Amino acid sequence: MGIRLAEKTVVVTGSASELAEMGAGDTRFDSMAGDILMGRPAAPEDIVPTAVFLAASDSDCITGQVIPVEGGMILV
Repeated sequence: MGIRLAEKTVVVTGSASELAEMGAGDTRFDSMAGDILMGRPAAPEDIVPTAVFLAASDSDCITGQVIPVEGGMILV
């Protein structure tokens, strides 16, 4: 979609959080949280600045990308 819409100057971007801090107490959540390199899941206040950046004109030349905000979980 980013390729088709780029010529119309429409950007297609997003942020992704593998495991956001919303399900504490769930045993599956707790076991997955141990795999995060930074030692904790992303909190909403970690994700918001990326979303604000992507919505601002500062990111006008970024399209077709998903920016991970997940504390290094996808590196493991």
